[in-house]
Amino acid sequence: MEAAKFEGKQKKTLLLICVMMVVVLIFPLLKMLVSSAELFSVLGGKIDVELVAIAFASIALLMDLAPQKEVIARIPWNTIIMIVGAGMLIAVVVKAGTIDALSTWIGSNVPSFLVPVAFSIVGAIMSFFSSTTGVVAPALFPLIPGLAASTGLNTATLFACIILGAQSSAISPFSSGGSLILGSCGGEETRNVLFNRMLLVVVPISVAVCAFYNFVLAFTL
Repeated sequence: MEAAKFEGKQKKTLLLICVMMVVVLIFPLLKMLVSSAELFSVLGGKIDVELVAIAFASIALLMDLAPQKEVIARIPWNTIIMIVGAGMLIAVVVKAGTIDALSTWIGSNVPSFLVPVAFSIVGAIMSFFSSTTGVVAPALFPLIPGLAASTGLNTATLFACIILGAQSSAISPFSSGGSLILGSCGGEETRNVLFNRMLLVVVPISVAVCAFYNFVLAFTL
């Protein structure tokens, strides 16, 4: 069966998406390729993905590429509000110093060979409600050098365990990865079924397997 050809509005939408990707990625890529050019570093740090997305969405609206009311009605507002609220609570916990206190407690009370597993689980819990790169890594990475020095563990192992643990729960419906999947569902009934399966089946299995892997990793590196 031959696939249907794109219509005029679909081609324009695809073009806008490609242009947005170029705008977002061009300067970070140039920064990596030409690390000596300070201009690319400055411009790469100034690119705000959210602002660029809003700008291109506004352009699409002005070009009348889709019916405005229908598009707004199909946005999963409940999922978006849930993710924003959970992210705000995690940010409050980090600002209150809870993560620092938890790290100190783990370093003092947990046996050294279980520290990678403990940090894997902490990373998974944080990523369950927030972004790995936006919240978990900035909050936990600064704690690693001191913890590695006090426990004698390999620094790279601790970094790896945190990222692996965080990614193991990124499929959570409260996190960035899971919310994108839920947001792509067309119907509310399908979204509810998928929400329960992700929450009660996928995330527990993923976190448990990752914790076991990190336990093995701690003895091999």
